[in-house]
Amino acid sequence: MSDELSASKRMSGDASAEPITKEAARLFAGRIWAELDMHRRRNLADQAGGFVRRFLQERSASGRVFLTAPIGDEIDLLSVMSALSCDLFLPVIRDSSMDFVAYREGHIIVPLRPGRFQIPEPQGTHIAVPDAGDLMFVPSLACNRHRFRLGRGGGFFDRYFAEHAQAKKCRKVSAMPVELIEIHFPEQSHDVKLDELVTDTGTVE
Repeated sequence: MSDELSASKRMSGDASAEPITKEAARLFAGRIWAELDMHRRRNLADQAGGFVRRFLQERSASGRVFLTAPIGDEIDLLSVMSALSCDLFLPVIRDSSMDFVAYREGHIIVPLRPGRFQIPEPQGTHIAVPDAGDLMFVPSLACNRHRFRLGRGGGFFDRYFAEHAQAKKCRKVSAMPVELIEIHFPEQSHDVKLDELVTDTGTVE
């Protein structure tokens, strides 16, 4: 088998191929994100917005959505969700851990300021932990065929769910290009398993 075909099988989640390392998966996923054109980015943002609208309709309530401000090549989900009627919570990094703090509750919006890594963080004090009935968009570069996410390597979300058992009950979703939903890397016991995936071509349940 050629090196090119072997690499293609490993990246596409082919179970007959040897898994790649997380480092290799991050390099591959980073290239896909960097090359994502504006049309596909808009589609991905629109799909994410539609997913949250359906989530809110299912609950017949305003709902709570936990998400992150975008960094690097990530889609700006915050702008999309800010147009919807839901309470929004963003992470505030504290050394090696983080809390989710209210950004918008009802009609109250608190200012954002650059925090650690220059990621915008809310200046409020209301900390919330997601629970059953809440929705969290977990930032992910990619995921494997078992729905385990590939993060950037900082471990903040892995630690958050390990420290907050209650948060594991929320609906965990990630938005990513469709070609990154089955990358063949091995998951570890601390990795976050996603409930659903939003791609630029639709939702994968």
